[in-house]
Amino acid sequence: MTLNRTRAKLKQSLPPAFLYPEYRSFWVGMLASVSGFQMMQFGQIVLVHQLTESPIFLGLLGLSSGIPAILLNPLGGVYADRWDKRRLVVFTQTITALLLVCLAILTWLGMVNAWHCLFIAFLVGSVEAFDQSARRALFPH
Repeated sequence: MTLNRTRAKLKQSLPPAFLYPEYRSFWVGMLASVSGFQMMQFGQIVLVHQLTESPIFLGLLGLSSGIPAILLNPLGGVYADRWDKRRLVVFTQTITALLLVCLAILTWLGMVNAWHCLFIAFLVGSVEAFDQSARRALFPH
């Protein structure tokens, strides 16, 4: 009986949107994606700091991921409106994962340089513009 009461209280305390299974899975997926993205950014910051110990390179890292995300966002919105949003999200997440695997391999082999991090951050920022636009367009559905 206490388990049923606990479930009832939990349902009352959650926002109404969580009553829909599709929204719950969307929310959990977003939580995983955003958490992974934040960990990736933090890992790149630590790696660039270890490689250069330069605050200028840390700023360049932020610029190299932020500028393409800002500039390509309108184009990402156009593609999010014209293509299947779910496929676009899967595609962008796959590209991001492949880019990060490349960075991980370079790091593991001891061949990584700061410019590798900047270039991969630029590419990930470019892909992120399309990913975020598709996710925001997917939300109402």
